[in-house]
Amino acid sequence: VCSSDLRPVLIRSLKQDGAVTLASHHDFEETPPPEVMLELLSDMERGGADIVKLAVMPHDMDDVLRLLSATERFRKTCPGKPVVSMSMGKYGSLSRLCGEFFGIAVTFGAHSRASAPGQIDLATLAVLLDRIHQSYEGGAK
Repeated sequence: VCSSDLRPVLIRSLKQDGAVTLASHHDFEETPPPEVMLELLSDMERGGADIVKLAVMPHDMDDVLRLLSATERFRKTCPGKPVVSMSMGKYGSLSRLCGEFFGIAVTFGAHSRASAPGQIDLATLAVLLDRIHQSYEGGAK
């Protein structure tokens, strides 16, 4: 964690050394309002990060929908910027399964144990994503 004043300097320095940068913000307590989530993502983008990441804790499914909506809005505003976002915990698993349809570039699965609340084990995640992709490509049945 570094101060917001130092982030762009650090990112520029890392890029000069050839690094790809990912800036992230995690809120393990709540899901901020959509405008706050958009501002967090935009701040990271304006700071020069190659990839921006936002993880939040939902208290209900409305929170998950707000995260997905904010992600899609950000993607439309910055279409070339890879964005990674997820809701955590028991409600958040849905965002890990359908996030790509809202512009989320990456999802995470647990290899041997979860590193964040709501992560799905890798084998299950692979099967579920394959089924979703097959259904989506084949049309609704």
